[in-house]
Amino acid sequence: MSYSGPVPHPDILKEYTQINPDFAQTIIQMSIDEQFYAHSRDKMIIEKSFESKKRGQNFALVIAVVAIVGGITCILFDHEIAGGVVSGVGLTGLVAEFLGKLKKDSGNSD
Repeated sequence: MSYSGPVPHPDILKEYTQINPDFAQTIIQMSIDEQFYAHSRDKMIIEKSFESKKRGQNFALVIAVVAIVGGITCILFDHEIAGGVVSGVGLTGLVAEFLGKLKKDSGNSD
């Protein structure tokens, strides 16, 4: 005899109860515990994913700001070409990242 799902058919549980009155409750509790574990695991995975993305965005912001400030500093000290390149790289990276996310988001909506 077989069944699918987390809990056996009531007739099977009745037979377990005839063997030992605690067996049916133990089986039900095992199912509840497994569901609780699965939900807590999924919640943790989602939270860690958001933390990782947020950390990456913060690092990207710091790098971009440093590149832009460095470029402006170069320009102020009469190194216009170097300042333009340094600032341009920082801005280009930000623009590419945001445009890439916009393209990915618009592709998912179809």
